[in-house]
Amino acid sequence: AVEPFTVQVMPIAAPGYIGDIVVPAQVTHNDTIFSITTFADYAFANNNQLTSLDFQCPIVFLSYKTFRGSENLTQIKFPATLAVIEPCAFWGCISLHEIIIHPDNSNFVSVDGVFYNKTMTMLYKYPPARIDDDFEIPATVDTIRSYAFNYCNGLDSLVIPDHVTVVGEYSFGNTRNLKYLDLGNGIPYFGQAMINGSQDLLTIRLGDSFSALNGYDFNHCPKLMNIYVSETNSNLKDIDGVLFSKDGSVLLRYPVARENYNIPYGVNSIGRSAFSGCRNMKSVNIPGSIVTINNGVFSDCDSLKSIEIPNSVRNIYSSAFARCYLLESASIGNGLDSIGTSIFSGCNSLRSVWFCAGIPPKHSGTNLGGAIDTIYVISGSVEAYQDDTFWGQYVVSGVENCSVQFIAPSNQVTTSVYPNPADSQITIYVSDRSEVIFKIYNLTGKCILSQLIQNEFTLNIDWLNTGLYIYTIEQNNRIYSGKLFKN
Repeated sequence: AVEPFTVQVMPIAAPGYIGDIVVPAQVTHNDTIFSITTFADYAFANNNQLTSLDFQCPIVFLSYKTFRGSENLTQIKFPATLAVIEPCAFWGCISLHEIIIHPDNSNFVSVDGVFYNKTMTMLYKYPPARIDDDFEIPATVDTIRSYAFNYCNGLDSLVIPDHVTVVGEYSFGNTRNLKYLDLGNGIPYFGQAMINGSQDLLTIRLGDSFSALNGYDFNHCPKLMNIYVSETNSNLKDIDGVLFSKDGSVLLRYPVARENYNIPYGVNSIGRSAFSGCRNMKSVNIPGSIVTINNGVFSDCDSLKSIEIPNSVRNIYSSAFARCYLLESASIGNGLDSIGTSIFSGCNSLRSVWFCAGIPPKHSGTNLGGAIDTIYVISGSVEAYQDDTFWGQYVVSGVENCSVQFIAPSNQVTTSVYPNPADSQITIYVSDRSEVIFKIYNLTGKCILSQLIQNEFTLNIDWLNTGLYIYTIEQNNRIYSGKLFKN
């Protein structure tokens, strides 16, 4: 032939290509010369026998499917002709420690095994297995490409300089050993799933430019303890490592590795997925300033056993408590106007819920979710709930006392009742040593105990039958109520 024939590199049957593979520019078969110009999908992908690839053929384009998932691949050499490589081409190549670019390539360059565009304004790929505690992003770089540090396991910490203004999706996803990440002052927002799956990340700092994010931006970072924000950021702030809007009215994200939390009074809204995945959190106190609980706020809080929503809350959005598998008790105050779809989806330990609103709240979807079969409402509203198609699918039981109130901050007293559940006695603690009235009600609303207490008081409850009770703490015409479980 006048011109050489061309061929495509194909995948081969298991175990596939083994060891160090050199892809030549040409191959000869039956005295005919063939040029290698393209690669079939998954030609070298998901191959744990492959240790290095040397592309000596004049390829121009490489798909993300070419060698992804080859976990023992340690080195890749690209030719002078390479012009385009798709973003997640290196996905799952966790042993890769060096990327080498032919010096005559006019599109890309490698420096100490790190892959950049030719002008070094974009960092394409940091090899996941490259270990360098002193690595610094070059001063020329303004963009970190999608998946650039994905699966990286060789960095303990990284500070992104202020001249970087764009960070792509999944850029720090699935990292190991990365404990501290400072995003600098130039980045305005997270790329999609930017840190998703960063298994060892303990602390992240957001700089001056950050303006928008969601709670789910921090998903699957199981060790995250602190989210810090630059003091000069005009949109966000942190309070002891918890992320809020600048004015403190919206709680945006609670670090997932933390445990129990008292939300500060003055917060009006809990942002989408703000507590999602907080698997160590057994209790959370929601103040009487909260009006809105957004989508998925407490989803996947595996250890949460009870929740009390104060009278101030007007709206609870879809899947707010989804997959809280241990949730056994839920009380929602009398101010509720509407609920979203399946707010208790997957809560298979939850059999009943208290809804204290006199008028049945507006609803979306077909049910509350979970294993709920009974709802408790104020006695005078039983018929209204039963007549509503949505609420009427449940057993509606009336109670005389149904309210979830909190002491206002102007006269705030810290109180606690413990242990709860309890066997034979409980302790009621009042922080300011003032006198309060402690009452216990049964589920019919009858007061079965009223006790004046001060400071710290231990009460014998051995006489109570096993079951659920309501308690109230009254002081200065303000009332805090909760549930008491007697074992």
